[in-house]
Amino acid sequence: MRILFAQSDRVVARAIGMGLRRLAINVDVADCGDEVERFLSRFTDYDVIVLDHELAPSGGHDLCRRLAERKERPRILLLTADQVEAKVRGLQLGADDCLTRPFAFPELVARVRALGRHRRTGAPLVLRHAGIMLDPARREVRVHEQPVALTPKEFAVLQLLMEAKGQPVLHEDLLAKVWDTNMDSRTNAVRATVSRLRRKLGDRGAICTDNGKGYCLA
Repeated sequence: MRILFAQSDRVVARAIGMGLRRLAINVDVADCGDEVERFLSRFTDYDVIVLDHELAPSGGHDLCRRLAERKERPRILLLTADQVEAKVRGLQLGADDCLTRPFAFPELVARVRALGRHRRTGAPLVLRHAGIMLDPARREVRVHEQPVALTPKEFAVLQLLMEAKGQPVLHEDLLAKVWDTNMDSRTNAVRATVSRLRRKLGDRGAICTDNGKGYCLA
């Protein structure tokens, strides 16, 4: 899952972003409407956008309305004041859900994941490839029916490779979707994660290197 989290308080937004990444949710963080627009011009695969209703310069409500008018758009979770009128207005403007501030982090995660499931209704519930089974909803992986414990990053990389159905996934795409856009492209994070995955899957040939530029499932 990939989300864009936009809140006017950058310190809080970064802290929440770190928490989401620990759960293998790929997140970009913005602290103003202009930055949201820049992210949306670069990336079109966001599943969910979390918008603060007080987002500068014109407020999250205006941005929510404009996003809702797009033909192809991610689901919108609007952060609102703890008032019925504020939530009603957000829903009327096109938000798919509203969450009042202050909020509990587990509730934010639950609402984001629920919206993400609706966004990906066309995706298969369970992914299978050459004896590997990956269940995104249950966060389970099995190899020849035997459970395999993966870290959140390992799980996210394997899911992307399985969704590609044997087609190569570029190193840069894995880095951007599993980590974030600010990661140094020279990092060995992807290579190290793939190496661990190969060991855990019990077959070092299960994941192939594609001309040194990316990876694919054998």
